[in-house]
Amino acid sequence: MNIKQIASSQEFWDKFALNYWECECLSIKNSFINPPITEDELFSIIVNECNNMYSDSRFYIEGTLQKIEKTNFLWPKKKDLCFTNYNKRISSSLNGREYTLVIDRLQVNPYLWDWTYDFLQKLYKSLGYLNYGHFFSIFYGNYKATPFGVHHDGDSGFYFPIRGTKMMRTWKPEFVVQHPKLNRAREYKDFIEDSTLLEAEPGGMLYWPSDRWHVGDSRGGDVSIVLAINISDDLVIPLSTFICEEIHILYGNSFKRYFLELLAKALPNWYTLYQEVKIWHHSSIKEFLIKLATRSYLKVLSILVSIKAHKKITTKSFFNPEDLQGSVEKVPESIRLAAITFEGIIDSLIIKRASIKLWLNMLTGYGFWPLSISQSESFNCSSMLTVDTYFQIFPKLIILWKRVDENEIFVSVNGFCISVSSHPFFPFLINKINSGEINNITNLIIVYNTKNSQTNVDVSIANILTFLENLLRYRGIKVIE
Repeated sequence: MNIKQIASSQEFWDKFALNYWECECLSIKNSFINPPITEDELFSIIVNECNNMYSDSRFYIEGTLQKIEKTNFLWPKKKDLCFTNYNKRISSSLNGREYTLVIDRLQVNPYLWDWTYDFLQKLYKSLGYLNYGHFFSIFYGNYKATPFGVHHDGDSGFYFPIRGTKMMRTWKPEFVVQHPKLNRAREYKDFIEDSTLLEAEPGGMLYWPSDRWHVGDSRGGDVSIVLAINISDDLVIPLSTFICEEIHILYGNSFKRYFLELLAKALPNWYTLYQEVKIWHHSSIKEFLIKLATRSYLKVLSILVSIKAHKKITTKSFFNPEDLQGSVEKVPESIRLAAITFEGIIDSLIIKRASIKLWLNMLTGYGFWPLSISQSESFNCSSMLTVDTYFQIFPKLIILWKRVDENEIFVSVNGFCISVSSHPFFPFLINKINSGEINNITNLIIVYNTKNSQTNVDVSIANILTFLENLLRYRGIKVIE
C-alpha cells in the first residue's frame, strides 16, 4: 500500500477515531501521508498571498516576543526566495541569536485547500460530528525549543514535517497540575522522563489531544505545518460572526447596523464577563464596592434588555457523512442552543439565516476557518462563462443547498455561501453538477424544459450565469475546455 493509499484509508481513520482521538498521542515517523504543501509553495503563500497575515504572527528573539509588521526586516521577503535564504538573512542580522517566527491562521492556496478538505473529510466521516474553527500554523527558525515553553492551547494538533525531522514532547494535564513549574518552562530536562516523545519526518504525522501540554524540540531550519483542530462544541462565537454578516447585509452602513453588530459581538462574552467579576477574590474594600456595583449593573442591564446568560455548550453537531444534503435539513441542537444567546435582542429572521449559513459552511468546509474573499479570488479563474461553456464539479466536492423561505435558497461550497432565488431550476442545476457530469447551460435548460414540459425556463439566463460564476469563484466548479 503506497503513502497516499494509507492516508486515504477510511479504515485507518475509523481506528484513529476509536483509539486515539482526544485520548492518546500518535507518532507516525514516515511513509504515511503526502505532506500538505511543498516548502517553496509554503514560502510563496507567506510572501505573496497574505497581505494581512502578519497580524496573526509572532516573532521571538531568544524567547522574547518582538513587535513585527509586514514592512519589518524580520518578516520574510520575496527577495529571500526560500526559507533557507530567509534564515541566513535573519541569522546574520541577529548575530546568530535564536529566533522563531510563528504564523497562525495561515491562508491557504488551492493545493493546500484540496489536501485539507480531503484530510478533514476523512477525519469527520469517522467521527460523525463537526467542529468549527480549524486553521494552520507554522513555526520556523533556528530555535531549539518552542520560545514560550511548555504550553497548552486547547486545540488538538496534527503536525506535518515538510523538511527535516520534527519532535514534540507532551505531558498529561494531571502531571502538570502536580508539577506547576512545567507551565511555560523553557528548561524541562527534569521532566523529560515523564514526557511522551513524538517524532516524524516528511511523509509522517504527529497527533496530540487537546488536553496535552506540549513543547516543540527543533534542530533549527526544519519546516513544518500544524493543523489546529478546535474541539469546542460551543458555536456561539461563530454564530455571532454570521449574525454580523446578516446585519451588515440588511442594514448597510446605518447606525442601527453598528449598534446591532456591537451587541452581537458582545453577547457571547456577556456570561464570561459577569462570571469574571468575582466579588470576594483578593479584593480590597474599594475593589469590592466597584465589583459589587459592576456586577449589579450587569445584572440589571441583563434583565432590562432580556440578555440570556450564555453558558458553555457541550452538545455535538452530528451529521450523516453519507448524506450531506439530508444533514442540511437538520440544523443541529448545538446551533439551536447557540442561537438562544441572541434571542430577544437580534431579529429572529437574522438568527435563522445566520444559523443556516453556519451549518452549511460547516458541512462544506468541514469546520476549517472560513476562507477569505481574497483567498477565493486567488483560487481561480478569470474565465467568462457563457451558456455554451462546459463545466464540471471539482473532484470529491459536493454543493449543498437549503431553502430559506419561498423566495430564497442558500447554496454552499468549500465553506462559502451563495444566495439565489428559490426557482426550482437551481436545485435541478445543483443536482446535475453534483452528479459529476460535464454540462453547459444550453443543454441543461433543454433537459429541464423537457422534464417539466416547458418551452422556456422562466428564470433569467443572467442569474444562472452569475450563480455559476460564483461557484467558479469559490472553486466549486471548473471550466472544461
